[in-house]
Amino acid sequence: MWHEACEVTKEETKNGDIKIIVKGHVDAISAPMLEFEIQDAVNEGYKSISVCMTQVDYFCTIGARVLINAYNQSRAADRKFRIERPSQIVRNVLGKKRTDEMTR
Repeated sequence: MWHEACEVTKEETKNGDIKIIVKGHVDAISAPMLEFEIQDAVNEGYKSISVCMTQVDYFCTIGARVLINAYNQSRAADRKFRIERPSQIVRNVLGKKRTDEMTR
């Protein structure tokens, strides 16, 4: 069976925050990789984490759960978590209210 790839990379910004860039398909197979990279950034102590979702062309509810959990955990730990430039499919799955909340 064919499976589209998901690529997740991290880069530190000039002000010492972290940006996670996601490309491709976020599905049941790749969502754990995204979850790991986000949790790794949290564990490394970054105060602000942004997840760029511009190049995501498939996004399922499991991926949404990963982002929502990370958003809630970050807020509880007094850290900033936001989604940057979500693709239309990400917006559709998250819904308008959640997308607006997570892109501020």
